[in-house]
Amino acid sequence: MKNHTRYNNKEKTAILFNKQFAAFLKCYFNHLTEIFKLNRS
Repeated sequence: MKNHTRYNNKEKTAILFNKQFAAFLKCYFNHLTEIFKLNRS
């Protein structure tokens, strides 16, 4: 049972990290797009 719980916690942490990372990438690419638009105009 203990091993099962530990695995679940690791999985939850990984899911949380992936969500945060995806949000970061989204913001980062939005930022790059804005810079690109400004440079073109």
